[in-house]
Amino acid sequence: MTSINIHITGVGYEPTPVIDVLKSGLPCDKVHLLFNEDERITNSKDRIVSALKGAHYNDDDVVAHKVNVYDYQAILRTVMLIAQSEKENNQNSERKICFYMNITHGTRLTTGALCTAAMMLGAQMYYLQERKEGTKDMSINDLLIRIPVPKIPDLDKLTSKRREFLKRVSSEPEGVPIIKLSTEFGSKQNVNQFVGYFEYNNLVERVREGQYVKIRVTELGRMASNWLL
Repeated sequence: MTSINIHITGVGYEPTPVIDVLKSGLPCDKVHLLFNEDERITNSKDRIVSALKGAHYNDDDVVAHKVNVYDYQAILRTVMLIAQSEKENNQNSERKICFYMNITHGTRLTTGALCTAAMMLGAQMYYLQERKEGTKDMSINDLLIRIPVPKIPDLDKLTSKRREFLKRVSSEPEGVPIIKLSTEFGSKQNVNQFVGYFEYNNLVERVREGQYVKIRVTELGRMASNWLL
């Protein structure tokens, strides 16, 4: 099966790390750029757009998004909405959508948001090393570092009961006693199955308070829960 390869990248002062990726072995059909109102960043964004369109990308294949690059939640929300839109636009296509996160440039919060999004989307993540003494003769592919990404479950494919359970646990940030959850979800066995699944994927954790054991959502689980309809 062929794929639709979509890159999401922060914009830095230099456009080269985004443009050079097109010369690597990574497939790329569309690029989403995250930029802010800083004049140097805006100029860099404009140069990237111009270069990509000069490389035969269509207007719809290069999309720039203005974001507050110092607001982690705003960046993550933008990236997830980009992914949601791309999935909806291609839902009737037989081609698989593959997301790539370029963390070469951007603020630390942009990098953090792209990392979180990569886990939630099952995306690939990469970083392009700077050309300097010791790397100036390396090819683009050699400069490209692919970063392993731990994957959480595909949120779109969670069963209704698993969605309900994660939303329920997320509703009490301090944790919900297993006894209480057992009553709400039918039995302790049912709860243990849910907990085992989400615990394995680092979305919930068990915590003890006195004689009680609570199930508490992790930060990653809380963010995943926020994206469930």
